[in-house]
Amino acid sequence: MNIPEEINNCEQIIDRIIDLSLSSVSSIPPNSTLKTEIFQTINKIEIMIQQYVYDILIDFPLLNDLEKYISDEIDILIDRSKYHYCLGELNRTVKDVEFVVQNYSFLFEGSNSPTTLLPIFKTVIGRICSILRNKSKPIEYLNHVIESFHSIPIIQSPFSTSIILGNKTDDLLFSIVMGGGCDIVNLDTSQNNNVNNNNNNNNNIEDNDDFIDEDEDIDYEDDKQSQQQQQLQQLIIRSYKFNDNSIYKDDYGTGVESSNPIPTISTARDQLLQQQKHFIKPFNIATVNNFQIIETPSLTLIKESKNSKKLLDMIKGILNNLETLILFNVDFQLDIKEQIDYYLNIKPYISRVDQCCLIFTNCQSSRDSLEFIEILKQRLISSNQLLEIPSIYIYEQHINQIKEHIIKYKNYQIPPFKNNGIDNLLSSLTMVEIQEQINKGRQQQQMTSDIDLDILDKINKLDLN
Repeated sequence: MNIPEEINNCEQIIDRIIDLSLSSVSSIPPNSTLKTEIFQTINKIEIMIQQYVYDILIDFPLLNDLEKYISDEIDILIDRSKYHYCLGELNRTVKDVEFVVQNYSFLFEGSNSPTTLLPIFKTVIGRICSILRNKSKPIEYLNHVIESFHSIPIIQSPFSTSIILGNKTDDLLFSIVMGGGCDIVNLDTSQNNNVNNNNNNNNNIEDNDDFIDEDEDIDYEDDKQSQQQQQLQQLIIRSYKFNDNSIYKDDYGTGVESSNPIPTISTARDQLLQQQKHFIKPFNIATVNNFQIIETPSLTLIKESKNSKKLLDMIKGILNNLETLILFNVDFQLDIKEQIDYYLNIKPYISRVDQCCLIFTNCQSSRDSLEFIEILKQRLISSNQLLEIPSIYIYEQHINQIKEHIIKYKNYQIPPFKNNGIDNLLSSLTMVEIQEQINKGRQQQQMTSDIDLDILDKINKLDLN
């Protein structure tokens, strides 16, 4: 999935338009006239706006063409109707500007006097700049969409896959990477979600002090050191940033429930949160030798997040679209009942329990594990779910069995995605729903013919009289 660059604020192009207007009419060439310079300037402004709009629109993806699981994740984070509406509003900018220019063009034809031409020119520039400013809300939402795209983990379909769930998922990922059947020694973290870019970075692996203790005294033979250096080129770990202060889909309201098609921030506190971005990295994907390991956010991180429901829904969306080995880490140093609740919450999205393993860490005795199993059975019965208990391993005692499980799925090269029907690929908004959203936008939008006062003040300071 191609992810667009962040859209620049429309105030920047407004300033460029005003500067261009001043420079064009302040120094008129001897072989030209004021009216000619005004027409040429307006034409340049139209081309500038057209290029500005089209450069933005060309990068945004068609949601119906995306993979099913990416489409599901997008539906969790953004509102499709708002997405289509904002793209449509931005695309309409060019026609809005053309409409203003055509309305005022006949006024230029009746006079050659600067006292008549310059006020009309100022009015046209003011109207154009006000149109651009009225597009600030759609641009704001599209930047939110871009930010949401960056938080979606990109799973590569040709690779066999394993998913880590539960608590302390980073510890379990480290254990798998270092001793769970994967020849992984080093780590690279990429900020870019574009899969192609990540693949091109395979030869750019950086050192990671968090995973390798330089002070640890390990005696390697020369051939092992050489083999280890080759393995450095086989690993890439992609991290996906998630703005925990962002206001996502449900907070804005859906297209049906909300009367305002453009999201607005209701309180000063919410606006401050939007400005003070707080990025976390809930999803990481380690890829090595055509095998990828997806680290999902730990239960602790989900609980501490301001967008707990969104993170949990994203995990469910991934599980709902994948059919692969699932490693659920249970940490006995943390609240057991909370971890059982979490497992029961995601269990309906696990297609096959035999592909799921419960891995106990910090389990001091077999009695603790038996108590966990009994509590899990009771909760399954009380919640009317099938009494299915996955394979259970105590990490400290069954590392070899865990390794065998991982190697089994590592060597079984099968795409991780479920076979979703064609109906699921077409389950997007209908044209009627999109049109309803557009109609609401037309009714709500306060498009006046007045020029914003601050824009008028800027133009008046140009001394074009």
